[in-house]
Amino acid sequence: MEVLIADGVDVNHEDAYGNTALDWEEVETDEDFHFLLLEAGARHGSSQNETNRLISYVTCLSALAESNDIVGLRRELNADIQAGAMVPIRLFTEINSRNSRGGDTVEAIVIAPVVNENKVPVRAGVRLEAVIMVAGSASDKHQRAELILGFSNLHHADDTVTRLVSVDNARETVDRGRILGMAFPHSQVSKWNWGLKVLKYSNPVVAQVLRAGTWGYGKTLDREISYSLGTEMWLQVTVPERVNSDIAYPAWSRTTATRELTELVRSMPARVRTPRGTASDVSNLMFVGPGQRLETEFKEAGWVDAASINLRIGFKTFQSILRNKGYERAPFSTLLLEGAKPRYEYRKQLNTFAKRHHLRTYQRPEQFKDRTVWVASATHDIGIGVENRGAKWDHVIDSRIDRERQKIVDDLMYTKIARSCVLISHPMCRERLLTGAGMNR
Repeated sequence: MEVLIADGVDVNHEDAYGNTALDWEEVETDEDFHFLLLEAGARHGSSQNETNRLISYVTCLSALAESNDIVGLRRELNADIQAGAMVPIRLFTEINSRNSRGGDTVEAIVIAPVVNENKVPVRAGVRLEAVIMVAGSASDKHQRAELILGFSNLHHADDTVTRLVSVDNARETVDRGRILGMAFPHSQVSKWNWGLKVLKYSNPVVAQVLRAGTWGYGKTLDREISYSLGTEMWLQVTVPERVNSDIAYPAWSRTTATRELTELVRSMPARVRTPRGTASDVSNLMFVGPGQRLETEFKEAGWVDAASINLRIGFKTFQSILRNKGYERAPFSTLLLEGAKPRYEYRKQLNTFAKRHHLRTYQRPEQFKDRTVWVASATHDIGIGVENRGAKWDHVIDSRIDRERQKIVDDLMYTKIARSCVLISHPMCRERLLTGAGMNR
C-alpha cells in the first residue's frame, strides 16, 4: 500500500458500487492500513458516506430557506423517495457465508412498488445490484457467521443508496447492515453437560449415550448464513433521493368497488374460530376466481402447502425447533370459518420455525359474476410464545395485519396471478379487507 500511494494511486477512487479503499478497509479493519489511508487523505465513498450526504441535504434546505426560495424548498422536501422508505426485494443470487467471498456480485429485484403519495418512484421489477463486502464463516463454536451486503445500484434511474434492515423470516439478525448468524447455544449446552455429569454416577451407560448425542448435535448444528434464490429482504432508504426520470411508473392495478362487490365483501364473516368456537384470526382477504389457478399460482409465487398433523410431521417439527431451523411444511392449528375447514393452507418461511407468513383459504357458497369466491385469513408469525406456565406454546402474531395482507397482495400482483385489487371496509372490523377481483386465465 505504501508503494501504491507513493506511485500516486487515487485512494478515493470508487468502485462500481460507490465504495472506496477506506470503505473496504473499515469492514475488515487493519490498523496499519487504516492509518496509511487516512494519512493519504482517504475518504468514504458515496455509498457509505451517509452522514455527509445527509449534512449536504440539510445544508441545501437551509440555503433555500434563507433565500426564501419556496419553490426550490418544496421541490427538495418532496423527494421522490423519502428517507425511511422500505423496499422489498427478492434475491436472484445464492449467498452463503462459507462459500461467498468479498467482492462477489449479488443481484436482486424489487417485488412491490414503493409509493410516495400518488407517485411510484420505484416500480416492481426494477433490478438491483449489490456487492458482498464481508463474508465470514462460523469456523468454530465461538465464531458467528456474518455478511455485509452493499446495495447501492438501482437500475431504473440514478443510483439509490439503501441499507439492509432485515431478512424476511430469518433466524439471523441485522445490525446496521451487518447480518449476524446464529450464535452457538453455549449456556444451554453447558447446563446439559452438568446434568450428564450428575447422571453418570447413577447410570453411566445412558450418560455416555447422551454425551455422544450432544457431540453429534454440536457437529451437525448448521450456523452458516445461507440464502437461496428467492430469499426476500427489506431495504431502507437512508437519505432522501430524487429519481431523474420522467417515466410515470404504474402501481398495482385497481378494480372498481361496485355496489355488488362491496355488499359481497361486507356479508363475509369477519373472524375465523377454533373448533371450540373461540374467535381467532381476522378474515382479511377475499379472492375471486377458479380454485385450480389459486392453488397453482400460489405455489409459483413461492408459497408451500402445510402438511397434515401426524406423528412423522410432529417429529420433523420438533427437530426443526431443536436445531433452530425452518421446516417449510410445518402444520397449522385447526381454525374454522362458519364451521368449514380451510380448502388451502399456505406458508412462506426461510430458515427459522419461529417466523413465517401463512394463510388459510376457505371456499364460500356465494359467487361473484359466476366465479368462485374464497375468503382467507392471513397472519405473520414473528416469534414463539409460552402460555400456562410453560405447558403450552404457540406462535406470536404481528398485530399489524395490514402488512401481511399487503404482503400477499404484492406477491400475487407481482407474479401477475391477480389482475387487480381494491380495498373495501368491513363493518364488523376496524381493519380493511382487500379483495382480489379476479385472477388471470
